[in-house]
Amino acid sequence: MSQPHRAREIGLGAVAILIGAALLVGSRGLGAIPGQNYGADTLPRLIAALAIGTGIAMLIQCLRPKQGSEPDAGAKAGTPDSSGAASAGAGWIRDPRAWARLGAAFALVLGYALFSPLTGFIIAGFAIVAGYALLMGVRPVHAAILGIVAAVALRYAFADILLVPLPRLDLSGFGG
Repeated sequence: MSQPHRAREIGLGAVAILIGAALLVGSRGLGAIPGQNYGADTLPRLIAALAIGTGIAMLIQCLRPKQGSEPDAGAKAGTPDSSGAASAGAGWIRDPRAWARLGAAFALVLGYALFSPLTGFIIAGFAIVAGYALLMGVRPVHAAILGIVAAVALRYAFADILLVPLPRLDLSGFGG
């Protein structure tokens, strides 16, 4: 691992730990949910613990001695190969497909914000999770299964456990 890369990893690990600590401090004053054994601080504390754990894991991974030797200087990611092109570093910046995927990801978020009040959380959640999976190259059948499972699990976690109001599908015009 090169020195600039190592410094970035150490910095990112430290930032993750600081963000987690800030979440812990910021969530101290959140009150309890009536009738529940947990309060509004549950999700921020969970995210804080994950951030701190991730930061610690990054620091451990970066600071422990590496086994074996590093690859040749010319074989490192991001360095020019014999054709003069970057092998893996910032080559994605010039790839129009990468920009199209990034635009599609933003469109999925915008679509969720616009259509979830109409379609409800389950349908909109399915669409966004399955859409992101397809953008990442997951096969359509697996993306659909992941979308269904994630939408139902997220709806249960947020609406039933954490009591977060989620958009609902209104079928009153269909005799419901």
